[in-house]
Amino acid sequence: MKLTGKCKDSFLKHIWQKHGFDSWDELLENEIILNALIIEFFDLVGIYVNAIKYTTKWVGIAENGLWISFDNRTDAINDAIHEANEIYNDLND
Repeated sequence: MKLTGKCKDSFLKHIWQKHGFDSWDELLENEIILNALIIEFFDLVGIYVNAIKYTTKWVGIAENGLWISFDNRTDAINDAIHEANEIYNDLND
């Protein structure tokens, strides 16, 4: 799973309250939907996740920090989500 610690707990609470999902099993079936819900959660808590195309590569962004480039948008988003997870957990220790 992409989220850990307090971030995962807060995300699960959010998706249960807002969308009615009560388990990971429903979400893990579609990575695109899961990523969209995770990005929605981060938007709500003020940690902004995105990916931009720079020349021929994609760069994942979380809170204005740039990370390594990727050949596709999905990998860039996954990296940015990983970084946002760390940011959230650091802020909520």
